[in-house]
Amino acid sequence: MTSVSSSSNFLDKILDFSKVSFITFAFSFLLWVIWASLIITSYNEGRLPTGSFIFLPNAARILCICFFGFRAIPALYLAEILGPEILFDNLYGYESNITVFLSIMAVPTALILLRSIGFRFLEHKSNFLNFKNYKHLLVVIIIAAAFNSIFVTSFLYLVNGSDISAAVTYRYFLGDIIGATLVLLFLTFIKIAFRVAG
Repeated sequence: MTSVSSSSNFLDKILDFSKVSFITFAFSFLLWVIWASLIITSYNEGRLPTGSFIFLPNAARILCICFFGFRAIPALYLAEILGPEILFDNLYGYESNITVFLSIMAVPTALILLRSIGFRFLEHKSNFLNFKNYKHLLVVIIIAAAFNSIFVTSFLYLVNGSDISAAVTYRYFLGDIIGATLVLLFLTFIKIAFRVAG
């Protein structure tokens, strides 16, 4: 009986992980496609690219890790590697394999920092946040964007001596915040619309 129960429990975990991975990958890749269309459209129209000012894929990092926990990281990593590879023919080069990982890890780093200063949203093993305290997401977005800017800029400087200006770092910092916030507001609007319609 114990063997059957543990086997069933293991299968449930595998199915749950598969479901989380599928949702995470699909959501992240969809945001990459939408973000790519913004860049291509602005480029074709001769306008300044808006991509770095509105980095939509950051929303997938924030939301999926916050609501699904560390289980979301493998699918996020895969989506963030395949996104640029497919849509931009690996525009960022081989270094993106590491910078993507650093960008993703900025979110759990932000959550752990917030936990250490008294935020109480890491009680459950499987997820960091629940829908009752989703307003904390804005704080997570800002801190994760700061960590992401620091991690990626430091790595690029240490590896190939890239001297990234403060203006570029600040633009990426704002882009992460604006992109994630816009997606969060859009999803909140959809949730409210469904609630009113129901």
